[in-house]
Amino acid sequence: MKIAEFVEALGSKAPVPGGGAAAAVVAALGAALGKMVVEYSAGKKSLAGNEALHERAMLTLGALAKRAIELGEADAKAYERLNALWKLDANDARKKREMPDAVREAIAAPNAVMDVCEETLGLAEELVGKSNTMLRSDLAIAAILAEAGMRSAAWNVRINLTLLEDPNEAEGARREIDERLMRAKAACERIDAACR
Repeated sequence: MKIAEFVEALGSKAPVPGGGAAAAVVAALGAALGKMVVEYSAGKKSLAGNEALHERAMLTLGALAKRAIELGEADAKAYERLNALWKLDANDARKKREMPDAVREAIAAPNAVMDVCEETLGLAEELVGKSNTMLRSDLAIAAILAEAGMRSAAWNVRINLTLLEDPNEAEGARREIDERLMRAKAACERIDAACR
């Protein structure tokens, strides 16, 4: 789907694409923009000594961008399955049998998007001062997008935690999300400040 088509579909009265796909696309944009910064940094004489970082970051950020798009598709499929089960009667045998796995799938995809965003932020922070200073605004934007993608994906995890049978598991997951988001915010703020 082209960007214009995706935006039009996202704004339509259709269950997918929705917030999960939007979070994944934002995560992909952050990783891709970070990769662009590395592309313009690799091989520069003024950045000699950072070749290993540049090579690792280029490969990793490219893979993360692709992974985020795949996760957007996985999120949409998980939501479609969950939505179909919701429509069944509460006593339906299929619903009772499949719902726990469907809920876990609906949590797993956005949780993995959060992983992508965390890794993108980690690499962006490593690249501060070790990448092309002419693209420091792009590096800062990559970090902002990664944090936004993470915060967005967190909402898709949270909303599905209410469907877990074990309230203790749900509460533990909520606490973990909050901690991850605090770390991501702090990393984004450090990158933003360093890129000014």
